[in-house]
Amino acid sequence: MTSTDDARKIIAAGESLTVEFKSRREPGHFTEDKLAATVACMANGEGGQLLIGVEDNGTVTGCAPWGRGQETTDSARLEAVIQHKTVPPLTCEVEVIFLDGHEIVQVTVPKSPSPIATSNGLYQRRTMRINGGPECVAMEPSYLFSRYNSVNARDWSTLDAVGATLHDLDTHEFDRFRRMIRTSSGDDVLAELPDEDILRALRFYDNAPNPVKLGAVLLFGTASSLARWVPNHEVIFQVMDGTAVSVNHRTTAPLLAVVEDVTNRLDVYRTEDEITLGMVRIALPNLPERVSREAVANALLHRDYTTLGPVKILLERGRLSVTNPGGLPRGVTLETIIEDSVPRSPALADAFKRAGIVDRAGRGVRLMYQSLLRSGHGEPDYSSTTDDQVVVDIPTADTDREFARFVASWQRDHGDLDVRELRILHCLHADGRVSTDELTSLLGEKPTRLRRTLHHLTDISLVETLGRGATREYRLGSAFFDSVGRRSDFIRSQDLDDVRARQLILAYATEYGSVTRAQAAETCGLTGTVVYRLLKNMADAGELEKHGTTRNSYYTLPQE
Repeated sequence: MTSTDDARKIIAAGESLTVEFKSRREPGHFTEDKLAATVACMANGEGGQLLIGVEDNGTVTGCAPWGRGQETTDSARLEAVIQHKTVPPLTCEVEVIFLDGHEIVQVTVPKSPSPIATSNGLYQRRTMRINGGPECVAMEPSYLFSRYNSVNARDWSTLDAVGATLHDLDTHEFDRFRRMIRTSSGDDVLAELPDEDILRALRFYDNAPNPVKLGAVLLFGTASSLARWVPNHEVIFQVMDGTAVSVNHRTTAPLLAVVEDVTNRLDVYRTEDEITLGMVRIALPNLPERVSREAVANALLHRDYTTLGPVKILLERGRLSVTNPGGLPRGVTLETIIEDSVPRSPALADAFKRAGIVDRAGRGVRLMYQSLLRSGHGEPDYSSTTDDQVVVDIPTADTDREFARFVASWQRDHGDLDVRELRILHCLHADGRVSTDELTSLLGEKPTRLRRTLHHLTDISLVETLGRGATREYRLGSAFFDSVGRRSDFIRSQDLDDVRARQLILAYATEYGSVTRAQAAETCGLTGTVVYRLLKNMADAGELEKHGTTRNSYYTLPQE
């Protein structure tokens, strides 16, 4: 803590390369954006002290409180504002000091080893004018490049929790971590280590002047340390009964405690349907535990802890919705979310994996899709995700028992289906005949990758191709109907398609006077070989009259 005497000495020495004064007599003066620009500039120099509420000549005029309606500045909130408005997030220490009846805010800015920008993309560095006064100037490209490792080189959770010690951590949370490891097939080696060694193994403790890192506080911190160093952490769990809120629980507990608490609360609402496959009973849960655990863990891991807003977990009829502040991590899109695993905080993600909370291979989203589809549910829905928040809606109603039976039967006899195959088959089961373009749109897949999977499914008779070229469509094949015991339905569907194709060909011949094989294939969306057999059958049955014997032959309606 800085004493008033220390503050007076800093002010008396005047501005320098490491000391900056800023006036803020009214709330509109020296805004949050200007604050971020100033601390980023100082961090790109030697760091130092920023005193807000002091004029350039050293006169103390006071700092208007930060925060609407606040009587005094909340230092923890201001630290969070700085983290939110700098890239990579910059950890500063903020103190409120009273001098001569005035409140001033002192920000201790660390020197950054890599360039710091504002969230608006402004890169500046601290330098001295010719007359000896300090100023912020733009970083030249060559200077920036020489210092630039990566904008995301620093993991937020490995930043210093300035002033924190091991006494700010709860030993019970370390015991919880060890218990999770032993019951969830986590990293057994960590379970045998003392508290400090666990922190070192997780990269949340070192020999620096500030040894405890923010990730340590978030995982193992006491209530007061979480409020002090991670003030934006909050989780809200709600259960809706129609339009009424039947459960509304708020927590700011450490992350491991949150995971256990939410899991226990969701367990109350889990139910099971079932199917039998021979002598085997197969459970169909309304909300697979693996799915809810991954969804909640992802929200806690990938949320932006430098921005305001809670993680929201909402359970209502038919769905579980999980929302976290901050958009998708850099490099991940809605189109690649199944394949890409890019945690916002690699160190926190590693801690969750070693505790056995999430999949250690980084396949969490993929496993969510697979678990839901195998249990007869629809896919998780990320369509409400924006640049400011990630939203996943998980269906918990309308179990498709037939599809679940098919998956179980196929896996028993042939082995697992991968997530892309499951998605295609589920789509065809729900929508019937679907074109390539429709599948691409529905699944958000790249056409080339989609076609490769469709070709494989066609080869094993799980999918049947209808037509070719732009008119090509797909539907479930004979192997699917065999697996669910509905071979007769597949045969009837074939016959109905044959009848429909005959009707289309006769209508074309009636309208245009004749029809060629190519015209018939285009009209019906069938392959040339299938159309050839169909036209021959129609001619043999007297429905059409064939003219010519070469490839230029054509067909007309029979003469009266």
